[in-house]
Amino acid sequence: TRQAHAALQRQLARAEARAARAEALIELQKKVAALFGETLPEIDEQP
Repeated sequence: TRQAHAALQRQLARAEARAARAEALIELQKKVAALFGETLPEIDEQP
């Protein structure tokens, strides 16, 4: 139904936004770690 489709689209949009925030946070953590001279392990990216 249209309602189910719209709900799934909203859920997908929220998940994509959350993933983008998580990626930004990881990049920030890498920069902070670099300031303190530490390296963080790489995380395997999944498509």
